[in-house]
Amino acid sequence: MNPLTWHRCNLRTAWQGQDIVVYRDAVQIDRIRSEEIERVVLVHRGDGHIPGDLQMVLFVLADEVVALPAETGITGRILFERLAFWNERACIYWVSNRKIHLPALLKRCRAGLLGLVREPIVRVERHRVEDPISQWPVSGPQTWDERKQLRIEQARPFSRLNMGASMAEAQAAH
Repeated sequence: MNPLTWHRCNLRTAWQGQDIVVYRDAVQIDRIRSEEIERVVLVHRGDGHIPGDLQMVLFVLADEVVALPAETGITGRILFERLAFWNERACIYWVSNRKIHLPALLKRCRAGLLGLVREPIVRVERHRVEDPISQWPVSGPQTWDERKQLRIEQARPFSRLNMGASMAEAQAAH
């Protein structure tokens, strides 16, 4: 694909059985098998306190990393659907876009001006991006609800006194 060509992100995602399927219009263009997901990294802008802050999702599989822009609806599949699955897996991590250097191979899927993307889904061999991704200061594992609850606890008066215990409890649950 010409690196200067940008496309409107006409994609959507959906669960189909145990797989996450990516569609362009009504045509399936990719499939991510849920049992192959080792880690999910949600890249967000700002504090990541609202779903609209999420920019990109990286699925780390055994042999590759799959990147999808938030405009595909993928964040809804992770934050609000199949919650028991995500709770059991304890594989969702969060990172601010301000604290990372995104490898060039993955930048192609990031939505740009007017919601346009170079490549709506990017698959990269894991070994090509594993080193920079492993350096990211991620938080987690943490579902959306766990993240929200921790934020509420931290906002309470004197929460810093009990925060160590709350974080230890959250980590022990996983």
